[in-house]
Amino acid sequence: MKWSTFSAVNSLERPQQHEGQWGDFCSFIENAPRVAAKADSPLVKLARFGLTPTAAGCYRHDANLLGISGIEADHDAGTMQPNEAAVVLERHLLKAAVTTTASHTQDKPRWRVFAPLSKEHPPEDRYHLVARLNGVLGGVLAPESFTLSQSWYYGQVGDFSAQRTFGDCDDGYCVDECEHLDAIAIGRHSWKHVCPDTGEIAIATSMEFNTFGGVTEHLGRKLRKGDGRRDMLASFVGKLAARGGSAASITAEVESVAREYFDAATPVDWPNITKLISDITSKQTAKPKPKALIEAQRVIENARARASTPAEIQLPPPARFTLLQREGILALPPLTWRIHGLLPSTGTGLLYGPWGSAKSLLTLDLSAALAGTADSWFGLPIVEHCPAVICAFEGRVGYRNRVRAWESHHRCELPPSVMFATPANFNLLREEDALELAGTIRKEAPGAVVFLDTLAQGAPGLNENDSSQVGVVLNNLQRMAQIVEGFVIAVHHVGKDVSRGPRGYSSIEPACDVVICLDKTEGLRNWKAAKVKEGEAIGEKPFRLAQIDLGLDGYGQPVTSVAIAGEEPGASFGPPKRYPSGANQRIAFDAIGDVLRASTQFGMADAPSYRPCVKLDVAIAAAAQRIPKEEQRYRTQSAKRAIEDMVARGVLAAGGGWIWIP
Repeated sequence: MKWSTFSAVNSLERPQQHEGQWGDFCSFIENAPRVAAKADSPLVKLARFGLTPTAAGCYRHDANLLGISGIEADHDAGTMQPNEAAVVLERHLLKAAVTTTASHTQDKPRWRVFAPLSKEHPPEDRYHLVARLNGVLGGVLAPESFTLSQSWYYGQVGDFSAQRTFGDCDDGYCVDECEHLDAIAIGRHSWKHVCPDTGEIAIATSMEFNTFGGVTEHLGRKLRKGDGRRDMLASFVGKLAARGGSAASITAEVESVAREYFDAATPVDWPNITKLISDITSKQTAKPKPKALIEAQRVIENARARASTPAEIQLPPPARFTLLQREGILALPPLTWRIHGLLPSTGTGLLYGPWGSAKSLLTLDLSAALAGTADSWFGLPIVEHCPAVICAFEGRVGYRNRVRAWESHHRCELPPSVMFATPANFNLLREEDALELAGTIRKEAPGAVVFLDTLAQGAPGLNENDSSQVGVVLNNLQRMAQIVEGFVIAVHHVGKDVSRGPRGYSSIEPACDVVICLDKTEGLRNWKAAKVKEGEAIGEKPFRLAQIDLGLDGYGQPVTSVAIAGEEPGASFGPPKRYPSGANQRIAFDAIGDVLRASTQFGMADAPSYRPCVKLDVAIAAAAQRIPKEEQRYRTQSAKRAIEDMVARGVLAAGGGWIWIP
């Protein structure tokens, strides 16, 4: 964005041009120079000026304004505190900065608001953009806020304060991105007509405001130039009087225009102006009521007539919503958990982390635990086992080796209630896709915990910074959870700045019931629950990755993968590991391990399908070669005895002439 500064209000120097991001401008305003008085302050304008001065040498005029990068506006009425304005602007998701002005006091608040635009706009767009901002703030902006080339003091005077909406300059939207605000836009003036008979108030339309705002600007130019200003002033006063304005209110409005277009030292012929206003308003009282007032009175009378006429009693439509009292709330079923304190039975969640933080591995490990291979997960009790479905949108082929590694590490097969989905042509942005997938899961695995790995691959084309698209995805996640009657977790990435959390629009985290984040620093990994909606956040849970050898592939090359190795009590799966006892057993075990790692035979005899196997005589021979005995026959006997002892103790398994690790 671009902005211009002027050294003083009467400066004839060329404006100094600046360029930067919204955050740069906020820092510029927040660190404005401190001055003794308002008159010593420099001026700023969120716009770009040309190099064409007026005849008097001033560059700050409408014809010299080339483009606007933001809008500025003033509040002088003292009806709203600056912090209130910031809250209202943030509630409407607008980027803005609010600063106090030189005349600000706690009793009479005076402040200025700056709001950026997403791109440079032509000068003629400024009026309706200011009207949007005025509508958001309830019409409290001063009339001079709508003046095209109006520049603003920005020096620090007195108890100066400045505040931005949102803590992060990237959050929020620019005014020009919010077309929906046109529905509440308020132009330069809002004229109220009081009906003398009923006391009811009718307010002019937004179009009337916009049209009259243009009249005011014309009057200012006429007053400044001097030529034809009496005729323009008479027209201006006549329009106000025709709208029901009193002499006092019209005088105040003319004073406002004069303040806007004249310096304090400029003489204003107030006696003649006051007489003109008096003459026009006295004549106006003898005229018939204006059409707008007559129409407003007619509408009010019709409404009163309808209210006094007995109407036919009509039953209301069936209620879509139900209001509950205390008893109804207390009768609601209590919250139920899958993993107590971490994972409720129903809802939506987010699991995110940087690249290489083991998101998919943790997803598989959690799925296996939920499916019944453990009674706790990282020390957290699993109170209800359930099916788990992993929708492998990203790295689906890699899950084959992850499953083999998990089974090898935990010495048991993955439960059949852990299922995988690899839907083609799926897009979470399409409601019909989300509902169809949820219906399939409900049929095959009702009540499941569903993992979408990853959100980006499951919603191709998603603009993660677009609030409307992200809203569609979040709504579809919630619909899926309702249909499945389970919990849906989206696996997601972090952005370039890891400290700022998940990538994309800031509403993703607040919309989820559970947020699990992973971290990876210097080879160490951990996860934590940054948010558990109906519980407390869970601190860091460290874990390590165990490298698993999976034998050789079809090309004769070694295949490895990794599995989660939990550090907390209760995080291990399957039967406890048994280890060799004595020197000969340890030597034989290491020798047999080397042979098994090179084996291409799996699932022989009674061995599980994922376990490599080796012939018993091959195992004995391999062990005998390493046992330190002088004669071969003694080494073979010692190797055979060591293997038999390990089989008896469960360190090794044997059957059908084959050896494997159970």
